[in-house]
Amino acid sequence: PLSSIDTGESQSGFHKCWTLLLVLLIGVPLLFVLWGWISPDSTLSRRNAQIVQAFRARMKKLENTYQSQDPRLWKRTHTLLEKHLNASHLHLEPAILLFTAGQEAEKALRCLSNEIAEAFAFSQNATTIKIDGEHKAILDSDIVKLEVDNELS
Repeated sequence: PLSSIDTGESQSGFHKCWTLLLVLLIGVPLLFVLWGWISPDSTLSRRNAQIVQAFRARMKKLENTYQSQDPRLWKRTHTLLEKHLNASHLHLEPAILLFTAGQEAEKALRCLSNEIAEAFAFSQNATTIKIDGEHKAILDSDIVKLEVDNELS
């Protein structure tokens, strides 16, 4: 009679252990998911703040270097690129700004646009590419599109 009671109790204990293990296997990952969903990720927000701060510092240097530029240029550039930096999702496509200037300002514009691109890329520890449209103007548009797509990818 003792062995049948022991077996019943051991089977009951065995079922309790498996039930507890199953609850832990489901409950712990669920808690991590819920915790990540409920509480904002402070590490991510700190990183985003550092990225924006690095971008602002580089842009401030550029504003001081290119003081003759229209303040609207700086405001629009800041607004557009900071919005891109502050977005909550990852960007898989490039950030593209298109600048234009008269022929007499071509060199200054080329230098300024390169430096703005570098400031943006530096803040994200990324790289830039430069596409010279002037040299592509004589090529077939399908070839140019393919070349640009290849450079961007």
